Amino acid sequence: VKVDSNFDDVKAGSYYYEAIGIAKKLGITIGVGNNRFNPSEQISRQDMMVIVERAMRIAGKSLENGSASDIAGYMDALE
Repeated sequence: VKVDSNFDDVKAGSYYYEAIGIAKKLGITIGVGNNRFNPSEQISRQDMMVIVERAMRIAGKSLENGSASDIAGYMDALE
């Protein structure tokens, strides 16, 4: 996949430029709004899992459904 555009805050020459541009083109990530990605910010576990799910779906791979016990050890798990 060739990168032909990117988010406004992802600068050409940065080591992640191509990877983020490909993820944008494939629909794996849509950014945070206003054509921005916020590459210097921390990513939440929830947002990372959305990206993983989209990437796996686009790659034709399936994911197993989880359960509440899978996340019970996290401090922010739902009670």
